[in-house]
Amino acid sequence: MKRESLKDLLDHLPGARGQSGDMWSLGAALEVTVFAEAGGDLVTVSRVERVELRPDYLVLTGAKGETVFFPYEKIAGI
Repeated sequence: MKRESLKDLLDHLPGARGQSGDMWSLGAALEVTVFAEAGGDLVTVSRVERVELRPDYLVLTGAKGETVFFPYEKIAGI
């Protein structure tokens, strides 16, 4: 998925609050799951609470405080 597509999706996601620059805090009422490709498998990151768009990759922070990084081309869906 392209960085611009993710940014547009987050800008229009009800309940997502944009913070400084390219960071979004997702409300507790949202149940956001991100699907990404990793080594031929599909990885799911459930209950994403924060998304940060960096120049070459995105940073996802889950409800339990875990942080994962994916290059944009590996994101399959949200």
